[in-house]
Formats: sequence, C-alpha cells, structure tokens
Amino acid sequence: QEEHSSLTEQLLSLRADNEGLTQQLKECESAEGRLQHLIHQHQVTSLKKEQQTSALTIEEMRQRGESERLQKEMRLLDDQTQAVITEESQYRLSVLQQLGALREMIDGK
Repeated sequence: QEEHSSLTEQLLSLRADNEGLTQQLKECESAEGRLQHLIHQHQVTSLKKEQQTSALTIEEMRQRGESERLQKEMRLLDDQTQAVITEESQYRLSVLQQLGALREMIDGK
C-alpha cells in the first residue's frame, strides 16, 4: 500500500512536471513564431528600402537623360521587386506549412 502510494505521488509529480514543460514548450514556440515574423518584417523592410533607393536613382537618371545606366538600374529594381515578392511568398508558405503541421498534431490527438 505504501509503495503504491509512493508510486502514485511520483506519477502525479511527473505529470505536473510534464505539464510545466509542455507550457514552457508552447511559450518557446510562440516566441519563435514572433521572432520569425519580426525577421520576415525586417527582411521585407530592407528589400523595400532598396527598391525605394533604386526608384529614386532611376528618376534622377531619367531627369539627366542617362539611358544606359537607367536601364541597369531598372533591371536592378525589377530584381529587388522580385526579391520582395519571393520573400513574401516563402514566408506565407512557411506559415501555411506550420499551420498544417499544427492541424495534424491537433487532429492526431
């Protein structure tokens, strides 16, 4: 009887520890998600700033009539625009994959 009582106490203690660890894991995953979102925002902001700089450079060259350099800058701007689109798409895909994984975990329980 005493051994059974001791084992029951140990089991309850382990369950409490497990619940605490599960909560910590959820908090870490939530923090990781927020961090990923902040990194994504920073990347997109940086890419958009590069775009704005290129657009200003293009406008200045247009005003001065520098056609060859203007073509190069316009190609650069196109590349930067594509980089923004790609980053946005990759981030959205990542979020959708994470949501799918969460749904599978929830449905699996």
